[in-house]
This record gives sequence, structure tokens and C-alpha cells, in this order.
Amino acid sequence: LDGVYVECGVGNGSTLILMSNLLEEYKSSKKIWAFDSFEGFPAPSHEDGNFFASNFARYNDEYTQYSLDFVKKNILSVSCNKNALDRMEFIKGFIPDSLKAYDESKISLMNLDLDIYKSSSDALDFFWPHLQDGGIIMLDEYEFGKERDKWPGAKKAIDEFCKKKNIQVNKHYTG
Repeated sequence: LDGVYVECGVGNGSTLILMSNLLEEYKSSKKIWAFDSFEGFPAPSHEDGNFFASNFARYNDEYTQYSLDFVKKNILSVSCNKNALDRMEFIKGFIPDSLKAYDESKISLMNLDLDIYKSSSDALDFFWPHLQDGGIIMLDEYEFGKERDKWPGAKKAIDEFCKKKNIQVNKHYTG
């Protein structure tokens, strides 16, 4: 499909590396949009559950390590393409404020890896109209193993969105 790849929740950049390498392998010039605070999590909401709330400081400490500079260096250290960053548009900030930077391109593939309720809900609402027919939204935290307990807010946001849009999640055996 034509369209761009959107990553919501970059973490250390490993999925960006995978996507960049796949696009390079298939000689695609597809643009990559990468949304992340690059400074940890916003405060948890009630929907995010007790586990995340009680471990917020630990998770936030871990994810504050993944600054924009860290992610860019990580991508360049393992990318197949020395110019991998040229196709990437990094948008720093918390969702929903950071979404204002998006140019409204059609999306062929999106990875939703925001972990928490409000960010996941806001991203789905914002990006859905840009998903082209046949496009895919991959869901990182959805009903798989310990993810169920760690990130209940993300699943709740996804379930609410699917109900509102009258669509279903297609589950893959890997989660």
C-alpha cells in the first residue's frame, strides 16, 4: 500500500529499526513518523490500573533513558541503511499535543505501543481517519500474557474504540 508508517510509542527504537530495515529491503521510500515523549510517561489514569500506578516511578525511570538522541544513536548503530534517519520524522511530546505536527498523510501501517489508556485512546481517535483502506494498526499491548495485567488501560482504550467503530481486533498468535 501507499502511505506512511506511523509509530506511536518509540521506546528504544527497536520497532523503528525493524521497519526501516524492511523498507530498505523492499526498496520503499515510505516515510516513517515516530511519536514519543522521549522523556517517559504522563501520569497514569484510573483506567491504567493499580500495577502501573504502583510501578510508575520505576517505568518512568526506565523510559526516560530513551531520549531522542539515544533512539537516533540506537537506530544508526544497527540499521542496514546509514541514511535511515532521513526518512524519519520524529515528533517529541505527549499525545495528544504532539499530534498537531502530523501532516495528515494516509497511513498504510501503524504501530500503537503507548501502553496507557488516554494516549492510546487519543491516538486511535486521531489516526483512524488517516488509515487507508487495507491499512493495518498493530497493537502492542492487547490481551497477551503479562501485558494484560501490566497495561489494562491500553486494552480498555482499544476495546472502547472498536466498539465505537463497530470493528474487531484480529489477534495473532504472538500477541
